[in-house]
Amino acid sequence: MFEVERKWAYFRAGRMESILTTVPLLFGWGRAIGIAGVATRHASRGQGFASELVRETLRCADTAGEGHALLFAKQTELYKSAGFEILDEVIRAPIISSVEHDVPGVLSVEQVVTLYDRWSARNPDRLRREERRWEYWKWNLRVCCPFSSGYVCVEGNLVRECVLDLPEKKWNVHPSTEWIGLRSMAQSIGVPLGPPEFELYLMGYRFDKPPQMFMTDQF
Repeated sequence: MFEVERKWAYFRAGRMESILTTVPLLFGWGRAIGIAGVATRHASRGQGFASELVRETLRCADTAGEGHALLFAKQTELYKSAGFEILDEVIRAPIISSVEHDVPGVLSVEQVVTLYDRWSARNPDRLRREERRWEYWKWNLRVCCPFSSGYVCVEGNLVRECVLDLPEKKWNVHPSTEWIGLRSMAQSIGVPLGPPEFELYLMGYRFDKPPQMFMTDQF
């Protein structure tokens, strides 16, 4: 997902001062970018290089038909100055398991693709996964188990993705399992959570509401 053509840098007097990377995103309403890896040389911070780089990246993305942007951040000031707004929060919280845990079986990647694509197609605000994004998705070891009409995706003791048509009150996961994802997604899925902890802000440029996406697609 991280192409050389999407690497950006700000140079001054021949020296690289700030960098970032963009990632293509596709929603039902059109194309966007994710911005990741924003960094500035330590001695050059506070001089506005990263802010100028972000603005130039947004300008070029708009010209290329990718005029909307998302990013994850703990510090928001830089991105607010470039026109980003806070859309949501990434939270981490224990999932309250209300049934005796057992192993319900494992879905193949092909089955997961079918279920995810069906779910994604039902709302234009949901992230679409093209072939390249599915290849990226398969890099990590994940176990996807049938859950109601969809599936729950488990990585060790983490759930970062769960596709459901309707909320489920009973979650058949190990008692030590945690959710990490957007607060809005946890609410829409109806994940039974214990006390959440803040992880990151999701910020958007030209977004009027949070997108529907999982942290398995984090950039």
